[in-house]
Amino acid sequence: MSQSKLRQGNGVSHNGKSSAVSLHMLLLGDGTTVEMQELSASLHARSEFTVHHFSSVPSTFATTVSRDWSPDLIVVLQNHPDEYTKSDIARLITEFPLSRIVCCGGVWCESDGRNRSIWPPAVCVPARAAWPRIYAEIEVVNGDRPSLPLTAGRDEVFEFDHRPQQTNRVVACTIMVVSPDRSVAELLADSCRAAGFEATTKGNHADADLIIVDADPLCPATIERIHAESRRGVSKPLIAVMTMPTPTAIEQLKGIGVSVVVSKLAAPLNLPSAIDSCFDSNAN
Repeated sequence: MSQSKLRQGNGVSHNGKSSAVSLHMLLLGDGTTVEMQELSASLHARSEFTVHHFSSVPSTFATTVSRDWSPDLIVVLQNHPDEYTKSDIARLITEFPLSRIVCCGGVWCESDGRNRSIWPPAVCVPARAAWPRIYAEIEVVNGDRPSLPLTAGRDEVFEFDHRPQQTNRVVACTIMVVSPDRSVAELLADSCRAAGFEATTKGNHADADLIIVDADPLCPATIERIHAESRRGVSKPLIAVMTMPTPTAIEQLKGIGVSVVVSKLAAPLNLPSAIDSCFDSNAN
């Protein structure tokens, strides 16, 4: 089946890039919610692709007049279960059979694999762990990595998401990790070192370029401790790591100076991209 034609003006193209840009991203869904704001903003801010943002699958196909681009990567923001119908998903896959798809589910969608199967498991990731998968799919588009088929089983998905990463990153920065649990602090520091960063759990905050702080348990004492870290590291990016970063918790932490909130369960996988995003934001 031939792909439907879209007029580019019906979406929202960001970054002011011309049609010569080789990588096009189709972004679907509501990016204004607390849980999706950071991911949506980060996608729009990236310089390596043009983002065409539509609110829903039907709006994507509302106009069939002309389109001079085809999505290399489709990123779907799913804030709640059943936000998209089976027919929406079938049409998306049929119309763009060569596009890579990543469906980023909010916290209310994380049990979908047990009680519903609207999206193929191969395309589903928690929104809190979206960036590693998005980076992986960009590698697929660029021909640097084998693709994960839509029919992949959960064992294949796990292997794809946890492929050993080789890094040549050379970053002249020091990361300070702060946690009342020494084992957690060392785990987080080791994750940073494995990604090519310099990290320490001891020393002077003044020597650190970025601070990672343990936000568990999220209680008044923890809030005060994080707020104190924010005041001590004025103008330095602050990343909070917690077990379950709900929208309410994310909003509360950002209100006291936290730049990014990362799930503790996915920290070894997500910290490198979170750190990169902090430095990218500062550079911009």
